[in-house]
Amino acid sequence: MPEDQPTLALDPIVQEALQDLWDWTFNAHGPWYHRLPARKTLLDSSSRAYAIHTFKGLKHHGISFDPQAVLHWAQNHGWPPEEAVLLSDYAAGVAAGVRYHAGSPFGLLELDDLRRRVHEKRGGRGRDA
Repeated sequence: MPEDQPTLALDPIVQEALQDLWDWTFNAHGPWYHRLPARKTLLDSSSRAYAIHTFKGLKHHGISFDPQAVLHWAQNHGWPPEEAVLLSDYAAGVAAGVRYHAGSPFGLLELDDLRRRVHEKRGGRGRDA
């Protein structure tokens, strides 16, 4: 990242949720993984739904996310450039109240699990995020 750009903070819970989304989208999973394409994208219906519902869940629980911070985080954590932009677009849409039509591939956001993992990564220090 160029030095003249400010560092945009992103809540550790949001970061953990985005890492889960990365795993869902770009890592083969489930007993059917051998039948899936080598790499899905956020245009894949289940990955799109996962992204939208992740942002909806965060917003519902009062956890804020700046779409620009999401973009910078994704760019700095190995997301393909076009996927990072699409991820940021979904974040901006949810933040703005766009009513996406996307089925939930997994149910409600596992916020308690995200908080626990952030707490563990901090070595049990600080508040529980």
